Amino acid sequence: MGVNLFYSTRPLHVISNPLLQKGSLLDWRRLIISWLPYLFLTLALLLLMVTGLSAQNNNWLKATETLEGDTLFRSGLSAVTITADRHFDDERVRTEYYRIVTLRRDVERVAPFAQEASLLLSNLDSALSATQDRKARQKLIKAREGQIQLKVEARLQQLTRQQGEVMVKLIHRETGQTVHYWMQSIKGKASAFYWQNLARTGGVNLKAEYDPTGTDREVERILTGKPY
Repeated sequence: MGVNLFYSTRPLHVISNPLLQKGSLLDWRRLIISWLPYLFLTLALLLLMVTGLSAQNNNWLKATETLEGDTLFRSGLSAVTITADRHFDDERVRTEYYRIVTLRRDVERVAPFAQEASLLLSNLDSALSATQDRKARQKLIKAREGQIQLKVEARLQQLTRQQGEVMVKLIHRETGQTVHYWMQSIKGKASAFYWQNLARTGGVNLKAEYDPTGTDREVERILTGKPY
């Protein structure tokens, strides 16, 4: 006697669904077509999750329903620059070209971080300038110390040497003061001395100043969009 593996004493709910019963006006093809918009939406959301698209990079996805009941998707993606493979007859020209390309990439990555950190430091400086009471100033510093560690100290440790140099220079460009000055003003001389020595071991000088017409003229051209 054979055993029916699909036998059950409880009726399956799906069989009682009139849409799926034999002879129903809605066949499997129409059922699959009706689910296609939801399938596309699910795939699109998974694509966003995998690629890490976010509003910060100007990426977005919107689903709208038409009067006929169809679902349309609209998306916006960040600009992508595609260039042909370059061939150089002179090795010095090739080295200089890729040095500029790498510098541009680092500046474009670090600039938003530097602006955010500079705004935080400038706001704290304005708040400290509004009071001369020692306890009130310490309270202000203590309240924003965690943000400063996150936006400046922790960020610097995550960057490459060149990116760290660029961020230090850009903070000076935005605030008019060096990162060492801000460390010393907010956390004291001992902490500034410690962070300066730690940064120097990685090849970064927290006392570095931004020179738009000298050593940092290429960074300034990138920031202002001027041609080389």
